[in-house]
Amino acid sequence: MADLIRVLFHPMEKEAMVPGKATVLEAIRLAGIPIESICGGKGECNKCKVILVSGDCDAGSPESLKGLTSEEISRNYCRACQTHVHGDCEFIIPVESRIDSPKILLAYTGDACDLAPSVTKHLLLTTTAGHQSGQRSL
Repeated sequence: MADLIRVLFHPMEKEAMVPGKATVLEAIRLAGIPIESICGGKGECNKCKVILVSGDCDAGSPESLKGLTSEEISRNYCRACQTHVHGDCEFIIPVESRIDSPKILLAYTGDACDLAPSVTKHLLLTTTAGHQSGQRSL
């Protein structure tokens, strides 16, 4: 049985133990961290961006950098679904890649304000010439 590789994720301070050549996305899922991955890890959406802090992986390969800006590349970004780990690694999961649990506002204690929407609803009455029904879509 192959040795497991330790992958640590900041700022959650969670880790996963994965086999060699596993993707960072697989490690993130194993650690139980919710992350954007609309395409399901196929490398098509560029939502699962992570930042390499340290470690042995193939971040920097053409597949892991496809679709990233030069600024993101200079800041050690890579795509989690296309980056494979070869040894212990540390990554930061940036805010734009995280799926945080939304909080529902149950009560508001602030002052009420008057609403003045820029769009209003107006009833339009039309006459129908030669039309059987009294209602017509405009």
